[in-house]
Amino acid sequence: MNHGKKLFKLNRSASHRKSLLMNLAISLFKHERIKTTLTKAKALRPYAEKLITIAKNGNRSVHTIRELSAVLSDKSVVRKLVEELGERFKKRPGGYTRIYKCGFRANDCAPVALIELVDYSGKSQDKEVKTVNATTTVKEKLTALIKPKKSEEFEEPKEHQKKVAKKEDKSSPSKAPKATQRRQTATREGSSKAKKSK
Repeated sequence: MNHGKKLFKLNRSASHRKSLLMNLAISLFKHERIKTTLTKAKALRPYAEKLITIAKNGNRSVHTIRELSAVLSDKSVVRKLVEELGERFKKRPGGYTRIYKCGFRANDCAPVALIELVDYSGKSQDKEVKTVNATTTVKEKLTALIKPKKSEEFEEPKEHQKKVAKKEDKSSPSKAPKATQRRQTATREGSSKAKKSK
């Protein structure tokens, strides 16, 4: 009988499936939330949770690090699993991941899902540090955006100033073509004769 031996084959060979799950797990532990197809998310869940359990129960031993390194190829992710995620889930007895269904993919209508760690906050620690250290108020930020500093004031480039100067020179009557000069003088003479006759 085939009881308790459910396996998502994902239409791949064993080696391809193994590397796919490894890469998905690395991405999940690195970013703590990833978007993938629903079937891949369901296949990833037990794989990732077993790795978290190993990291949680290992107490940062060399044996634990070697066990995780045999499965995951990224050393920084292994370090994060042992030092950070293992400690974070120390009191949780299981169920470290959560799957959200989020519609269908546009090109092939495959069902898409978000898989994330249960205590995913949505913000990275770097962003939190930046917001804590920022002492400027919203009003100060707005005034800084509206009123630029003297060094940031807009100055036209020299090339643009030269082009504007050339256009002004062309519009002056001294450099205008001879035909337009004749027309201008004829209109001036005609208007002066009309004034004299009145």
